[in-house]
Amino acid sequence: MIMNYSGWQKQSLLYLVPIVLGALSFFLVVGPYALSPTNLAWLDNGFDQSQHYLGWAFFRDSPWSFPLGLNPKFGMDISSAIVYSDSIPLLAILFKGISTFLPTPFQYFGIWILACFVLQAVFAWKLLSLFTQQFWLRLFAVLLFVFSPPLFWRIGMHAALVGQWTILAALYLNLKRHQSHRLIAWGILIALTALIHFYLLAMILGLWIASLGDAWRDKSVTLRQLITEPLIILIILGLVTWQAGYFVVSPGAVATQDYGIDRINLLALMNPHQWSYVLPTIPDVQGSLSDLDYTARSYEGFMYGGLGVITIFIFAVLNFRSSIAWLSAAAQRHLTLMAVLFSFSLLAISNQIGIGAYGFTIELPEMLYQLVSIFRASGRFFWPVFYILILTAIILIYKQYSLRATLGLLMVAAIIQLLDLSAGYLPLRHRLMQSKSSEFRTELTNPFWDFLGQHYKKLVRIPVRPEWVNVLPENWSKWSAFSAKYHLATNSAYLARQSVLGLSKSNNQLKVTVLSGDYQRDTLYVLENEVVLLAAEHLHTQDDLLGRINGVNVLLPGWINCASCRTPSDFEILGLSDLVPKLNQIILFNQVGLGQYYLPRADWAWPESWGVWSKTNTASIRLPVPKGNLAQQLILTMRALVAKEHPNQIIGVTVNGNPMETVTLTNAELNTLRIPLSAVSNQTGYVEVHFQFRNPITPKSIGMGDDERLLSIGLISAVFVP
Repeated sequence: MIMNYSGWQKQSLLYLVPIVLGALSFFLVVGPYALSPTNLAWLDNGFDQSQHYLGWAFFRDSPWSFPLGLNPKFGMDISSAIVYSDSIPLLAILFKGISTFLPTPFQYFGIWILACFVLQAVFAWKLLSLFTQQFWLRLFAVLLFVFSPPLFWRIGMHAALVGQWTILAALYLNLKRHQSHRLIAWGILIALTALIHFYLLAMILGLWIASLGDAWRDKSVTLRQLITEPLIILIILGLVTWQAGYFVVSPGAVATQDYGIDRINLLALMNPHQWSYVLPTIPDVQGSLSDLDYTARSYEGFMYGGLGVITIFIFAVLNFRSSIAWLSAAAQRHLTLMAVLFSFSLLAISNQIGIGAYGFTIELPEMLYQLVSIFRASGRFFWPVFYILILTAIILIYKQYSLRATLGLLMVAAIIQLLDLSAGYLPLRHRLMQSKSSEFRTELTNPFWDFLGQHYKKLVRIPVRPEWVNVLPENWSKWSAFSAKYHLATNSAYLARQSVLGLSKSNNQLKVTVLSGDYQRDTLYVLENEVVLLAAEHLHTQDDLLGRINGVNVLLPGWINCASCRTPSDFEILGLSDLVPKLNQIILFNQVGLGQYYLPRADWAWPESWGVWSKTNTASIRLPVPKGNLAQQLILTMRALVAKEHPNQIIGVTVNGNPMETVTLTNAELNTLRIPLSAVSNQTGYVEVHFQFRNPITPKSIGMGDDERLLSIGLISAVFVP
């Protein structure tokens, strides 16, 4: 008994090795700043990291609900849950329970990433222990699992997806021959993963099915277990996902119609994308759904193995024939696992096949496409295959070479991996260690915003017509951070999935609100430029104030008759008379001109000091006609993107639905378009001009800089004349 206890104690102490390795790796790659619970600077990027923190901030500030994961203040009518802001419900629910004892602000994402590094090392250690007890071999091999480019790639982007240790844990449970408590182990792992991230959950469920299938094949589970285990697991999964808030989104919102966008290229394992000092970046397919810029959409396809891992792949293949018998036996033993991993590979590659810069598309049946489009970021499904390939290469080297040679190869490979990958993780560390801040940047520095934040209980953004609600509204995080600071509920939220019913309800309510002029007294409204004129037309309540401050349009219900409410001197009141141009008044389309209220944001670029460029194949403007029916003509002054290589811009013009003649512009700086105003324009009070650009072009393609926008005209000014 004493010897057994001492042996168990020795094995327990050995786990200090991967724990220390994981922690040291974290400090090398990430640095200590992320561990500070009040440091928000590294999370303030306006996209996914901001979404993760702000989702938690609103969840923390909301009262407990049932199910526990509901997050109604983040999205309001959209029916949000903590799981759809990717805020790691496992920790969000835990820390909300002790929120009273936590500082404000408080972020747990740095602690989570440290835990992921440690657990990645621990489960790699356990996985390797199934094949060897050799200490130094496991030590060097663990480094190849921890210094994993696909793992590092998620840091500073998707904190929940750094939890790839769940995949190693699932592979360990698959490869372990005898499991006396498999239901407990799989139940805990699946429940935990459901509270981390949906994509990881999908992978773990696939690996669990593989484990159950192989266990049935080798008769290590009985028929009774084969029936009861799935029932119990599904009950556990249903309860956990229900409480996490998965079901606030209807099934119709799950399919994205974007399958194939975020797939992997067949050369992804060898493509470092600047994460290597030695290997060059391999171009991806041009003109396909996969973008050359991995920092944009196709970052999901990043699956670089690392130069150290590629080294062991090469040495594993050199004596491949001597291991065919072992590989065949292992494949037979884990046939279901092989089938699941093969399915994961197909899902990751998608029907948008890319082999370096060469690519082609395989058409899928509509029913199958709808099913797989649940997983827009399908490239992630290669992670289990990625780790099983590393493990297989290590085992092959162990079986093909002497122990001394194996140790030497793994040591050299680990050193190469650490050194060469520093091309990627050192810039990452520098970015995460640049600064510390306990607040998000909102650019709302005027003290008036502080008063507004304390005066109202909600902040509602009314976005651009006709969409009314965008999936990712511009500057969403600025208003979300402002709302979180003052404990306001807001619809300025970015969610992984949205309730179709909630979104429809929100759309309709916002439209009714503007057209009726019936605004809630406890709500601060932030209006996009296009909506301002419409709001002014229907503003009938005498104590509501529409105005502009710091370049932001706001509608303040109940403000005029509020005894304690004072507007600052730089507050610009926007009445209907201020927004309708007068006869002979020059309307500018620059950053401060009246014209910004007449341009659909979807059609035009950001205004510049001189005016604004069109940015699509079509564009329109909608201007109110001066009162008095005296205007006979609308004169538009505009630039045109022309050069020697592109001498004209050909434009089809439609006015209030009636086609005009086609216009050809040849001057770069100054062109005039005269539009006669029919009686219809004066009767409706508006003139709507629609442009169809027949030959827009990018400045870069004609040698005018690096601008890759598709441009045609640049509006400078407009004027109504008698």
